[in-house]
Amino acid sequence: MNEVKYMCKSCNREIGKGTNKMSPPLKCQFCGSDKVGTQTLEIEDRKSFDYECMIYNKLTGVTAKAGFTIAPSEYVGKTGEDLKVLFASRLSTALSQILKNTKMCYDLVTDEKK
Repeated sequence: MNEVKYMCKSCNREIGKGTNKMSPPLKCQFCGSDKVGTQTLEIEDRKSFDYECMIYNKLTGVTAKAGFTIAPSEYVGKTGEDLKVLFASRLSTALSQILKNTKMCYDLVTDEKK
């Protein structure tokens, strides 16, 4: 099955996605127009999402950061539950990178300035 996206021809916004065997929505949820068309869903027209996780100790000024990216091939066509699992697993990996050693953990929780 080919995946398609539903586009409003009046306001030119994407109003949903599905398969080519599904019927498109009757009206646009943004402008209320009934001019809804379908286009083939291309993964390349989606963007990657970059996130940065940061822990900051205001008292000492110590900052630890780690980041991660979620690519279109990972989130296109996923359900809400799948996206939650994907985001949570990536976030937990980033946090584990931040707290990778005992010294960094101690620096983040201590209240002693260096």
